[in-house]
Amino acid sequence: MNSEFKEKLREMLRSSDGLKVAFDLDGTHALVRPVMVTRLNAEKGTAYTDHDADWDFKNLDSNYVEMMRHYSDAWKHQWRDIPFEGYLELMRELSKFHDVDILTERSKHDERITGGTIEAMHEYLRHHGADFLHVELCEPGEQDKLKTFDYQVYVDDSPSLAKKIEAFENKLLFLPNRKYNECVPERKNITKVCGPGEAAAILLDETFRELRRRGQANGQVSEQIRLRTSK
Repeated sequence: MNSEFKEKLREMLRSSDGLKVAFDLDGTHALVRPVMVTRLNAEKGTAYTDHDADWDFKNLDSNYVEMMRHYSDAWKHQWRDIPFEGYLELMRELSKFHDVDILTERSKHDERITGGTIEAMHEYLRHHGADFLHVELCEPGEQDKLKTFDYQVYVDDSPSLAKKIEAFENKLLFLPNRKYNECVPERKNITKVCGPGEAAAILLDETFRELRRRGQANGQVSEQIRLRTSK
C-alpha cells in the first residue's frame, strides 16, 4: 500500500463511523475469464490461456459480443467450474464495521449482455458461503459504478475503472493484480493488492488501528492470515 493511499484511507476512517465498500465479482472474487477462454478454444480450436488475453480479449481474435456470449454461457452452464478467490472470514469481520457489498455489472433487461447469469450468480455465492453479502447490480452501459453508486472504497480488477477513479478524490480503489491491468500505476487513490483477501485484510488492519486510536478496540489481523492473503 503506497503512502499517499494509506494516508487517504486513514483520513476516511478517522472521519467516519463506517465506510461503504464495494467488492467486484467477475475477475475479482469469481475468476470467470479462464472458463471463458476455455470455451473460446473449444469453439475455435485454439489453445489460448487466460494469461494471453488482454482486458477486452481483442488480441485473441475475438470481440465483445462473442466473449459476452462465452461469459453468459460460462455462468449459466459452468458456474461450478469458476474458481472463487476470497477469504470469507475476513469479509465477515469487515462487515461488522463497514457496509460491504458485491457490486457487479449484470443486465436485468438485455439478454445479449450477461443475460441469464443473475440466478447462477446467486447460486454460486450460496455454494461458496458468500451469500451473506448484499449484491448490488450495475446495469452495463446505463449505470456507472463510480457516478451511480456512493461507495467510498472499491475492490475491482478493471483497468477501465482505475482510469476513471483518478478523477474522484473521495474514492479509493484496491486493484487486484492481474496481467491485463499490470500497466496501471499506483496513485494516491489506487493501490495494488494480490487479491480481494489482501484488500480485506488491509481494510481490517486499518479499521482496528483507528478503533485503537479511539480507545474502542485492540484487535488485529493475524500474521498467518496476512501472509496467506498477500501471496
